[in-house]
Amino acid sequence: NIKILDHTELIETLENTKVKVNEVIQALNLGEKIRQDIEKLFDTYRLVARRGAVLYFFFFSSNVNY
Repeated sequence: NIKILDHTELIETLENTKVKVNEVIQALNLGEKIRQDIEKLFDTYRLVARRGAVLYFFFFSSNVNY
């Protein structure tokens, strides 16, 4: 008759696995936050790029002589 609680090596392995899973979850959460921050910055620069493109084509399509 084998009792699972008597297998200390198995219990230690499960505890270590639980710790590693929690570390991975924290890393994934941090990665998600960083991804969201990058996406916000990207959206800001996208607006600037769009405005720059509009100005560029406006100036060059209107034949402005310097």
